[in-house]
Amino acid sequence: MSGAIPITGPQTDRARIAPVPDWVVHEPYDSPAMPEEIFVSGGRCMLLDDTQVDLVGPERSWHGRYVERVMTNSGAERAAQFSVPFDPICETVEIHFVRVHRGAQVIDHARPEAFEVFRRERSLERLVFDGRLTVHLVIPDVRPGDVVETSYTIIGGNPILRGKHAAWIAFEWGQAMMETRHRLRTRADRPIHFRGVNGAPAPEVFEKDGIIDRRWRAVRRPAVETEDLAPPWEISRAEVQFSEFESWGEVADLFTPLYETDTGFPADLQEAVDFIAQDATTPAARAAEVLRFVQRSLRYLSLSMAEGGLQPRPLETAWTSRYGDCKDAARLYTAIARRVGLDACRPLHRAGDRRRQDPLARSHAAQPGRRAGAHLQGLLRLGVAAGARRRGAGDHGAGAAGAGCRREGARSVRPEAKFACNLRVAHDL
Repeated sequence: MSGAIPITGPQTDRARIAPVPDWVVHEPYDSPAMPEEIFVSGGRCMLLDDTQVDLVGPERSWHGRYVERVMTNSGAERAAQFSVPFDPICETVEIHFVRVHRGAQVIDHARPEAFEVFRRERSLERLVFDGRLTVHLVIPDVRPGDVVETSYTIIGGNPILRGKHAAWIAFEWGQAMMETRHRLRTRADRPIHFRGVNGAPAPEVFEKDGIIDRRWRAVRRPAVETEDLAPPWEISRAEVQFSEFESWGEVADLFTPLYETDTGFPADLQEAVDFIAQDATTPAARAAEVLRFVQRSLRYLSLSMAEGGLQPRPLETAWTSRYGDCKDAARLYTAIARRVGLDACRPLHRAGDRRRQDPLARSHAAQPGRRAGAHLQGLLRLGVAAGARRRGAGDHGAGAAGAGCRREGARSVRPEAKFACNLRVAHDL
């Protein structure tokens, strides 16, 4: 982009200061000096959460603009932290401004030398590595009464999705919001399916020169608390889901080829397979023994960099390293099951009835062994590509775009518990 200035640090070609893109629209927002108490949380008042997505250009662009008023000193500590995570393999982040409004004065702190770029690995303790970098700035001299306004754009997305768009956008949060906006620009010949739940707003639609501009807006929404231990498919807040996929069959066609098992079968693995075939004499026994063998052989470790978050590693790589995630285990299980004479496959299926076609956050893969009188099913949870989110309140990325709605209060689980959950066996003999 013309006028872009690289930010000093690793992957400098993927992080830069740049002007606001021409397609972005920044409209005024309400900024009361003394907001109602219901809208103040943690010493801050969230004035505006504005996301805009452009699907007209050669790559998807995801723009974020966030505005908050600082009410207390403790609120200033939180408001002074600005962070944008991104995937340096397939995404570029552009910082447009980091402004502090103090009365009539506007101070912009977006200077290349002021930012740090580092690798955080938020799920390190869960043995999940995603390789994402974070552009971070500690905003100096933030005071009670200031309004902090930030703006950035993330360009690109996971190549596994072949340019398809899907996302979840929330219009209610765990804290009250003065205003939430979302905008989606597409060509008229590129249909995007969407639906709202729990009182999500309807869009205003504008069309000009073959471009459809849809805009959603929610004003003065109170905080909505989610119930503890609620299942992940339960939606309790106003949200809009987007999907460019026409059917679940299209999602399955996208991922099924990634799980083929016909190449690279190691010799020492074949020896183990021969032992299973000799020791377990019935299909049901073989199915159970293959499952136990996979669980014993692979320790849990997820390398979820870029495509690695959505596709398994080569079979030989997972076996020789003796570690992998659920996708690797699913591929290994299916390959072994086929070699001991079981009819095994990896169909994708929905995790809940209320979801549109969403290939990242809500799709699973299964490996059923089919036989009259016996049933085995191992479940695989596909990895979620996290996208942009600032100030540590959660992650974008619950949707299939690598950016989308924030999920707050996510519970971490022990890797071995996740492994056992996602590869489970049930017999009906």
